[in-house]
Amino acid sequence: MKAVFLALFFLSCLFGLPAQSTGQQQPVRADSSQSGLTVPNDSLPALPKGAIIHKVTEDKVYCFLPANTLIQGILCRGDKHRGWETVFYRNGKLALVWPARDTEIQGVPCRAASFWTEVSGGSARVTFYPNGQLKSCKLAKDCTIQGHRFKKGEHVQFNSKGELIIKK
Repeated sequence: MKAVFLALFFLSCLFGLPAQSTGQQQPVRADSSQSGLTVPNDSLPALPKGAIIHKVTEDKVYCFLPANTLIQGILCRGDKHRGWETVFYRNGKLALVWPARDTEIQGVPCRAASFWTEVSGGSARVTFYPNGQLKSCKLAKDCTIQGHRFKKGEHVQFNSKGELIIKK
């Protein structure tokens, strides 16, 4: 039994496991047929048909979305070629996304991710803390955050309480 589990886990790491594919969005459940996935029932948001969970760690679940998908108020980039990874904490909150469009998150204008934002330097990924607080992003426009001026394209970082971290 252990050998079968390890073989299935190894194959899932190589090829990914499809999320439940009933044609509708379904939450990933611990009692699903996805070997090795032991997240509490309903702790992850509904994933669209064709989503692929490709890695599960002690604290995170990594997946590829088949198309741009609205999750927790953010349009997350996805495509059928597995180019954009979305990561969840085990509590179901987002850990990492690649926004499909410029979007305001917790009052901060975060830049959309695209092939060009990635090859032109500086990633447009958006990261979060397990409590859901914004951790970092690339700015979509010039703005003032907590009394500090920033230019479009700059990266900003916050602590888990939402306080701006100023690098000196």
